[in-house]
Amino acid sequence: MEPSAKATPVDLYKALRKKLTTCPLTHVDFLPLDILQEVITVDSIRAYAGRNSNPELLSDLADSAEEVLFNTKKVYASLVFIQRQSAFGALLSEGLIDEDLPLSRHSDTSTDVLCCRNGIKTFETFQGWSSFETDIYLEKQYHLLAPVFDIPGRHFDLSPNFALPLTPMREEIVKISNSRVYKCAIYPAHYPHGAKVSAKSTISDLVEGVRLIIKGTGRPSSGSN
Repeated sequence: MEPSAKATPVDLYKALRKKLTTCPLTHVDFLPLDILQEVITVDSIRAYAGRNSNPELLSDLADSAEEVLFNTKKVYASLVFIQRQSAFGALLSEGLIDEDLPLSRHSDTSTDVLCCRNGIKTFETFQGWSSFETDIYLEKQYHLLAPVFDIPGRHFDLSPNFALPLTPMREEIVKISNSRVYKCAIYPAHYPHGAKVSAKSTISDLVEGVRLIIKGTGRPSSGSN
């Protein structure tokens, strides 16, 4: 259920945390996309802005609330998970959007400057954080990054930090060498085509990724037809 307009920042955090789901393969927690859409709304962001004592931040958050609905919901939610919504305005001004995630430390500096996934954009806001806070952010951002299988045949190159958006494993289908394949399904919000795909055929598209994860190679690849 979406938090009310009177919800506090802590309420928003609790609303997200209790909806986290654990990937049965990587054991990484993720927030299903439909829950993100439900909880992070214009009203919830404006509610936070209205309780913040910094007038500049209030203006930034209130004015940008509509934008959040389009390309920065994951950014905002990632800050909610570490109770750092106050940094949202500054990160918006640096151009951070959902497509830039996951962030990582910039290889050319010893400071906590983070760069986007392709290394083109950097974000200096994090220099004002402690290294500990930055480490926690770099971990928690993956709650929002379970892939969406929206393009048939699309290739995903994922590190072990990513969760696959799978329902709990209910039945072992086959055992091959050191790998096991289980029957499960992709969360509907992460497979938006609306096609009727059986659980067995769905997971078959992910077999190579499953094998790589279980064997610990660290570079699972997954796709969907």
